[in-house]
Amino acid sequence: MNKYILADRVTEKLKREIELEPKPFPAELKVLEGELPTGKFRWESALYQADKLKKISIGKHTLGEDGGTVVMIVCN
Repeated sequence: MNKYILADRVTEKLKREIELEPKPFPAELKVLEGELPTGKFRWESALYQADKLKKISIGKHTLGEDGGTVVMIVCN
């Protein structure tokens, strides 16, 4: 099962509903990977913009077998 199904659905819906446009984001920060004492981690980030919104940031993360999503919407 896709750990990020909610993030993927939210992203696609926002792209359709409010016409999200990708915002420039440094390539070296898009995917961060490493290892902690509690296990391997991975963080994927995406940044978007839309009319009347300053930015929309979507982060997908895993730590070991667990995963989660952070969606941040910042208004002008």
